[in-house]
Amino acid sequence: MNKKTLLVTFFTALVLSTLAPAAWAFEAEFGWLPPNLNPEYGGEVDQLYYHIMILVGIIFFLTEGMLLLSIVLFRARPGRRASYSHGNTKAEILWSIVPAIILVWLALHQKSTWWKAKMQFPDAKTHPDLVEVQAFPEQFQWNFRYPGPDGQFATADDFVTVNELHVPVNRLVLIRMTGKDVIHSLFVPFARVKQDAVPGMLTKAWFKIDRIPCWDLKDQKLKLLTEEEFRKARVALSGFAFSGEPVDSKGNPVAKGQLWPGMKKYSYSPTKSKRFKVIDQGTMAEVAREDAGDLGLKLHVLEIACAELCGLGHYKMRAEMTVETAEMYEAWLRSKADEKAQYGPGKEERERFQAIWDKFHPDYNRK
Repeated sequence: MNKKTLLVTFFTALVLSTLAPAAWAFEAEFGWLPPNLNPEYGGEVDQLYYHIMILVGIIFFLTEGMLLLSIVLFRARPGRRASYSHGNTKAEILWSIVPAIILVWLALHQKSTWWKAKMQFPDAKTHPDLVEVQAFPEQFQWNFRYPGPDGQFATADDFVTVNELHVPVNRLVLIRMTGKDVIHSLFVPFARVKQDAVPGMLTKAWFKIDRIPCWDLKDQKLKLLTEEEFRKARVALSGFAFSGEPVDSKGNPVAKGQLWPGMKKYSYSPTKSKRFKVIDQGTMAEVAREDAGDLGLKLHVLEIACAELCGLGHYKMRAEMTVETAEMYEAWLRSKADEKAQYGPGKEERERFQAIWDKFHPDYNRK
């Protein structure tokens, strides 16, 4: 077998071995990505991720395989003299054209998904139940503003939350954002959302969450419930604290004080609270600890992270997104409206939005 035949055989086997696991990669869950809760375009984003990963994987193994094979075939041997090459014009043209073709194909392949996620924003005219929120991140916190009962922004009944975003399940959500100081980036992995917030520029992100994250208190793992399943369940809303313990490769807790850069095992444990807030088959109630019974589920929040390195306190740029039923969401809005009516807006709340967002960019408030 000559060298040319050996090279062809080697690379054929390498490509087949790479494509074999890739063929069923779409059907199995390997923990590469968190579950997709965005039915609007999350699945398309995942497919693009897998396509690009497989393509890059094939190229990686081909190039590294060629390098290793060349080291073996053309290693120094007694009696063999090294020869100097001035290059190969045909080979150079080939490895310039092929990557260009691949990049053009990727650009065309992802165009429809990019257009849907970044350009086809829903509006209140075509979606009357659209939830609209404004985000105004700063070092180092996320500020979210909701319109009050009048449904309009920049009016007296608006209210602001800090590091707290509430969205109803199975409804479209549109977030308008701009940065106060530096570039921040709204990143919600479960919703396949990542959008930069740039000072002086209006950017937008939209999504829909189709399941409600809950934590299984018995198995200590995340459980995703459909709206129908959630309405039939008994779920604790308070009375439990979330924590994580470092564990080794076998999942065993690491001794206290031992440095371990491995994984963490997350769990909820009861607090010392004497009363629990519970939603039972769609009805919210507050019960004493002794009357709470055997609670199997706790409402869990999704993390909102900043995907930009925005300063030394970047680790603080984290917020929580609560997904809830329409009734729970409306009750939360009413509680915030009552709180605003009773206490009025705080000084910081006025400054964060009115001094910059409303003063210099009033057009950002148009729907």
